[in-house]
Amino acid sequence: MATTLYFLVSTIVFFFFISPSVTIKLKLIHPQSKESPLYVANFSSEEHVKYLLGSSRDRFQSIHQNLYPSSDIRPTTLRPPRGGWAYFVKFSIGNPPVPQMAVMDTGSTLLWVDSVLCTDCCSKCPSTAIRYDPTKSSTYIQLDCYDELCCKEELCYCNDNNQCSYATGYDEKVRAIFGLGLDGDSSFIGTMSYNFSYCVGSLFSSNDQSILIIGEGAILDGPWTPFRSYNGHYHVTLEGISIGKDHLPIDHTVFERNSVTGEGGVIMDSGTTFTLLTCPAFEVVSTNVNSVMHFQFNTARYDTGRANDICYKVRIEQIYDFPDFTFYFANKVSIRVLGMDMFYRNGRLLCLGIQSSDALGDLSIIRLVVQKHINIGHDIDGKRIYLNRVADCA
Repeated sequence: MATTLYFLVSTIVFFFFISPSVTIKLKLIHPQSKESPLYVANFSSEEHVKYLLGSSRDRFQSIHQNLYPSSDIRPTTLRPPRGGWAYFVKFSIGNPPVPQMAVMDTGSTLLWVDSVLCTDCCSKCPSTAIRYDPTKSSTYIQLDCYDELCCKEELCYCNDNNQCSYATGYDEKVRAIFGLGLDGDSSFIGTMSYNFSYCVGSLFSSNDQSILIIGEGAILDGPWTPFRSYNGHYHVTLEGISIGKDHLPIDHTVFERNSVTGEGGVIMDSGTTFTLLTCPAFEVVSTNVNSVMHFQFNTARYDTGRANDICYKVRIEQIYDFPDFTFYFANKVSIRVLGMDMFYRNGRLLCLGIQSSDALGDLSIIRLVVQKHINIGHDIDGKRIYLNRVADCA
């Protein structure tokens, strides 16, 4: 189990007092790029898949616990393990500027970095990491507990010096978070009404260009679907799924969020690779995939001993003609994904990049395996998410 890293910030610092008319373009660093803090040399594809699967499940538990604190699902630390899901953002803070490398996370409302004022933080971060020293920055402002800028959230508290402080946890190897979620006093996206867009290329190659744009220059092109923000997450309306020409017989109500309990619904998330579907939808998808594999490719599902695995003993070149997957959203918007792109290599097996949320609840999460090579633009005031397929994210 990953060790929780607690950022104990001596004061709450708001990093972005920048006009929304400004455009900020940031390169996204692939997790297996040599620039990434998670880079592991000679990382095998089997190890990569193992950690991708583990981080997907842990990520789901963390999101579920954040949305439904009263749930009996065991909370877990949000962890991007080595070889895992996290795309990183390079940016600088302070004056003079101090370079940082932070995880891009649309499921977090926080923007924070490791500070020298926290003596017990980030013990496992790289020794070359540059820690932020606010006392050496001319733009640093120290807030007391009575300042109107001091956040009112549960994790905020007054320290012994009557300073507005904050404590929360993340992974022991991650020393900075670039949160793009809405809601709460800690969300710079929500506070400043910043629009933003991001686009990621190949998930299994560190050579593809990926980018994050914040502010006036955010790319809001193409078809859009409405979103609602709940506990910092972007909820969208998924109306159905098709494989090839077959529109799957999934009751669309399984994707709806319960207006009374707040449970369920569908989230667009930048974290982890594999998409999770509520159990009734997953069962229909897996049945259809098994049928296509049997009748079109003459192969049967391979029993791995885990109900969540939809795997086959075939080579990727054998399923180049697998039908496309299409996800249908409100406002007549759809995302089409090449059939073979929905599978990943796991040793000698080829497995579907969709899993069931099963005992973890009714929540479904649309993740990077569906989002790649799509420019995803967030119109904050208009409450729209633009989904525009592009040949090149750069």
